[in-house]
Amino acid sequence: MIKKVVFTLSFLLSFFAYLEPKADNPTQEKLIVTASFSILGDVIKNIGGDLVTVNVIVGPNQDTHVYEPTPDDNLLIISSDLVVINGLSFETWFERLVSASGYKKPIIVASQGIPFHKMMEPQISNEPVPDPHVWNDVRHVATWVYNIKKALQEFDPQNAAVYEERATLYLKELQNLDRWIKEQFKDVPEESCKVITAHDAFNYFEKAYGLVFLSPQGLSTTDEPSAHEMASLIKQIKKEKIKTIFVENISSQRLIRQLAAETGAKIGGTLYSDALSTAEEPASTYIKLMESNVKTLAQSLGCFVSPL
Repeated sequence: MIKKVVFTLSFLLSFFAYLEPKADNPTQEKLIVTASFSILGDVIKNIGGDLVTVNVIVGPNQDTHVYEPTPDDNLLIISSDLVVINGLSFETWFERLVSASGYKKPIIVASQGIPFHKMMEPQISNEPVPDPHVWNDVRHVATWVYNIKKALQEFDPQNAAVYEERATLYLKELQNLDRWIKEQFKDVPEESCKVITAHDAFNYFEKAYGLVFLSPQGLSTTDEPSAHEMASLIKQIKKEKIKTIFVENISSQRLIRQLAAETGAKIGGTLYSDALSTAEEPASTYIKLMESNVKTLAQSLGCFVSPL
């Protein structure tokens, strides 16, 4: 269940005020930066390079929505110079982890400044709640990059130019990725652009790149659909002749396989929604994750896929 996690402006400013520059010492140790989940960790690595050691709390193919912190996580963040989270109520366990560990150093909310969506989640709240899955629009990851770069520069000013250069190069890769994704789906007919995924993680992708995503679960993988909701979705799939549904790397396949069995829709492959894959799988970095998802979606819709 998603709980409201609010980081007020004063809270953020107080942590940024805490940022203490590293001494001007050519033999200084690497910064230790801990990311809340794997996708965020990869973005930090691209900006920090050899200047940072990046630790990740929720690793590849793991579900941040249902994660429960361990004693090892307490040790992980207490040894960190910076901790970076997505925010927007994604890491519902994070405040408990901070409290249990006694962590007092800076916390960077990577999604700060992103114009996020709100959605109704009746199982969670009577009020609209934030959709935290901002990374499924590449342009929002550019905001992550800016916020992370700024934090690294303030904490380690002697290497500010390096962080600036690495961020600029990575942003160029992201801009190319964004253009490429738009190109793959530009000719998809409206009647063919609907697909089914396990949970409601792709709203930002939908608005940025034109497909329509339906799912049996809500914003969190903990949101179990009612019998009525499942029946309504099955009816919609049959009525609109939606041909393809997808499993996710972090979610149980039970609901998706039930939908496939009852509608005749085929399972079109695996989408990487909230976590990277392992190094042996096709989505071990953020850019590879988006490339894999786009290829899986486009091929299922009969689109020609150009090289990235």
